[in-house]
Amino acid sequence: MYPMSPIDALFLHAEDGVTHMHIGSCSIFAGPPPEIDDLTALIESKLPLLTRYRQKVRFVPAALGHPVWVDDPTSTSVTTSVTRRCQRQATSMTLRS
Repeated sequence: MYPMSPIDALFLHAEDGVTHMHIGSCSIFAGPPPEIDDLTALIESKLPLLTRYRQKVRFVPAALGHPVWVDDPTSTSVTTSVTRRCQRQATSMTLRS
């Protein structure tokens, strides 16, 4: 059991059906694009090194403290990715807009 940091607890309590606090990313690669299966395999190979991805949140009884992280024996290395392809040649400026 690992105590949750105050900032993590803030994000957890701030999230609701309207305010989404999860994070996404966009990667821009130079050169030819990697195959999505190769990229996914690379990311999944690194997930076992990240402790948080093998844990889940548990709330302290009676809300007497910040929630805690506990090891989840049922965790698996699952990556959810959404791939978007530009319809036409994109420039750095259009990708940033």
